[in-house]
Order: sequence, then C-alpha cells, then structure tokens
Amino acid sequence: EGTILVMVYPLIAAIANYLIFKERITKRVATGGLIAFGGLLLMVADADTSAGSSVEGDLMAVAAAFFYTGSLLISARLCRIYDTQIVSFWLIFWAAVGALPVTLLEDRSMPKAPDQWAYVIGYAVLTLISYNLFNRGLKVVSTGLASLMGYGQPVVATILGYFLLDETPTLDGILGSIVIVIGLVLATRQ
Repeated sequence: EGTILVMVYPLIAAIANYLIFKERITKRVATGGLIAFGGLLLMVADADTSAGSSVEGDLMAVAAAFFYTGSLLISARLCRIYDTQIVSFWLIFWAAVGALPVTLLEDRSMPKAPDQWAYVIGYAVLTLISYNLFNRGLKVVSTGLASLMGYGQPVVATILGYFLLDETPTLDGILGSIVIVIGLVLATRQ
C-alpha cells in the first residue's frame, strides 16, 4: 500500500509541473505512465497485507511522494540553469543537514567498525554518482518523463534481488515488471 502511495509522485509531478511551469505532458508519456503504474499495481497485487493498514504510514507515504516531487521539480529547474554536479552536491548536502537531527536521536548514529565506515562511504559514493547521473538527465529530458523513470525502480530491485539475494520473484512481480517496461518504452519512444 505504501509503495503505491509513494509511487503516485509521477502523477503529482506532471500536474504540478503543468500548473507551475506550464510544461505540457504528451499523450505518449501519459499513456506510458498509466501503463507503468498499472504494472506497479500488478507487482504489489499479492503483497502481504495481513498486518493491516496504518493511517499514519499512509500519510507518511503520501508526504514522501509530495516531498520527492518538490525535490524533483526544484532539481530539474536548477539543472537547466547550473552545473549538475553543483546541484547534486547541494541537494545531498542539504538532505544530510536535514537528516542530521534525526540521526543524532539514534543510539548508534556513527559507524564504529571499519566495515561499517566502508559501507557508509560506499553508499555515499553510489548516491553521489546516481544523483549526478540523474541530474544530468534532467538537463535534457522533461521532468514528467524523468519522473516516470521512477517506475523502473521496482523492476531493477526485482532483478537485483534475484541475482544478488537469491529472491524468487512472484508471477505477479514478473508480469508487473514486463508491463512497467512496456509502459516506459512507450513513454520514451520518439
């Protein structure tokens, strides 16, 4: 349920981008996005919902979708004006500053062992590289189309889970992944 709520951000981004920046969404991108969202619904169709629903969790997921949309819209505009590496640096810097108070409330906020430091440093490098690549894409791709690419995340997670963690995807997961890829291919075709 939370996955679906967070993944409405492409719809929020498309509407906000149109209302704020007057960036038009093409029928091709809209259709591909709806197909990809349908694939996402198929992927989570057999998710375990026995724990019940939490209004607080649902609100947090919706809030995350709005915050991610805001970050995406701001980043996209800044990347068209400034160097993407500078935008990436400041985006990550302010995210770290915002997360610091919460981190300090944790019992173990700082890594202790060398392997823990290696994990943190490796994660930081991967984050910097991925944000930099994504922000470079924002320079040349519409914000609406860039937001749709987020639907590829569960597909990549499914593939990586299979190869790296020996997780066997469900039939719904496989079919949903195929539908998502079809939607993304349709959205990106010229």
